[in-house]
Amino acid sequence: MNETEYRRNNAMVACIIAVILVGGIVIGVASLVGSSHFPGGIWNTSDAKTLFEFERVGEPIPDAITLDINVNVGDVNVIFEDNATLTYAISILVPNASLRDNGNPTVSWSSNTIAVGYPVCSINITLGTSATYQMFFTIDTGELTINLSDSAKVGNIEATMTTGSIKVLMSEDVSVQGDIVFTLTVATGSITMVIDLPSDVGGRFAGSTTTGTVDVTQLGWNELGSNTYETSNYNSAADTVTINASVDTGSVQATLS
Repeated sequence: MNETEYRRNNAMVACIIAVILVGGIVIGVASLVGSSHFPGGIWNTSDAKTLFEFERVGEPIPDAITLDINVNVGDVNVIFEDNATLTYAISILVPNASLRDNGNPTVSWSSNTIAVGYPVCSINITLGTSATYQMFFTIDTGELTINLSDSAKVGNIEATMTTGSIKVLMSEDVSVQGDIVFTLTVATGSITMVIDLPSDVGGRFAGSTTTGTVDVTQLGWNELGSNTYETSNYNSAADTVTINASVDTGSVQATLS
């Protein structure tokens, strides 16, 4: 097995700012900003950044892997690569001021679980195609994008966010085994989904807001009422995806096919 756990690049990296527009409220989320403990607070974007890279490749790769991500402020992006030898490739971009407060970020690999937790950062995650990945995300303020494609093997996904946006893109070339559940929850912000299920996989979608809107565009799904939709084979398919998307204040948008 060829495993590289850590590489550090001290070159200056340009500031990345993710600006989230939610229901007329502009939530400025500088994904690579410093903590409130240094001058300028969380809005200080002038600080230099440091890039950390982590990778695990080669055999053995377990059949099932858990991804567990915790971020206070920042953005997280997940993609898949059609690579049977890759367990993970993760880059973490951190403001140097945050490094002074919190030390270097780490990626933990234990009991078939990839774990990353850091207060303020931007994380890009690339996963391989040998294992089935279940994913758990806890983000206070920021943006989460999950791109399920390139022959990804998909398990349960649970994402909880206080303020910001969650985006999930799913293409029909993914692999689903058994009954899996996507549970997406945002207190203030938005959830956007584009779901293209494999033809033999049953699907069920339920979207809800306390204050806001739910907008669903569907092709071939049956409307059950209360912003709930199912494919015709949901109750008979051997493999199913059940999606629950809930926003307290904001919006849910879904395109289902």
